[in-house]
Amino acid sequence: MYHNNYFTAVDAIIDLQSRGYVYDFSESRETLLCAQQKIFLKRHEFVVTETYHFYGEEPSTHYIISAIEATNYFLKGILLTKQENIQPRLPFPIEHKAQKQILEDMQLMFA
Repeated sequence: MYHNNYFTAVDAIIDLQSRGYVYDFSESRETLLCAQQKIFLKRHEFVVTETYHFYGEEPSTHYIISAIEATNYFLKGILLTKQENIQPRLPFPIEHKAQKQILEDMQLMFA
């Protein structure tokens, strides 16, 4: 599996395209649609080989870029999804500390 820390979503897309992920996918109910080939893929017909997350200009907007492979159709492409109103999360060190405190509190309750 290929790993990279891209600075922008555009950087990720350009690199994926240079590595053969040239088709565009979109979600269509419970399938993926390959726009160029007009093929609907069911869940068992594709794999997600890479996933990258980016935040938009608005803090509540989150983009996910997924590299998709459908080997039975010889297709490699990109699925770009946008999510809004993501619940804000604590920075990792703070979240980790909070989880540790919750576990300690639970141990005291059941001791």
